[in-house]
Amino acid sequence: LTGSYSLANFASSVVIGHWSDLYGRKPFILLGLFFSAICTLALGFVQNIWLGVATRAIIGTFNCNFALSRAAISDIVPNGRRSAAYGVMGATFAIARTLSSAIGGLTVGVFFERQFGPYMAPCLILTAPPALTFVLVLIFLQEPHTKRR
Repeated sequence: LTGSYSLANFASSVVIGHWSDLYGRKPFILLGLFFSAICTLALGFVQNIWLGVATRAIIGTFNCNFALSRAAISDIVPNGRRSAAYGVMGATFAIARTLSSAIGGLTVGVFFERQFGPYMAPCLILTAPPALTFVLVLIFLQEPHTKRR
């Protein structure tokens, strides 16, 4: 499952990065967060490994937020302060990956196991962070990039 995400992310990052240069960063950050939330929730319903692989590939295709966040920092933060911002971003992504793995492992089968299988609980819980981040980005992030056409 992880490989399908990574492969799709590798294949789409350059294209989405280019589009974010043309049309702005915020729409593509929101797109990535939207697909992360929706597809993470959808993973809880998946009963077939190939649907799981496809769902993770969809997330990987649209969620290029690490690269887009770095580009947004480059657009927003003055030169002398960028390394600190990149450091905070890297630490934030690292702790998020660590906590999401722990939460996922600890919540397998906690609730809705009978109705949907053992993975509904972690998928439902781990839908919250990208959904909340989507709302916060939508409300608070000013378009950091001057669009080029």
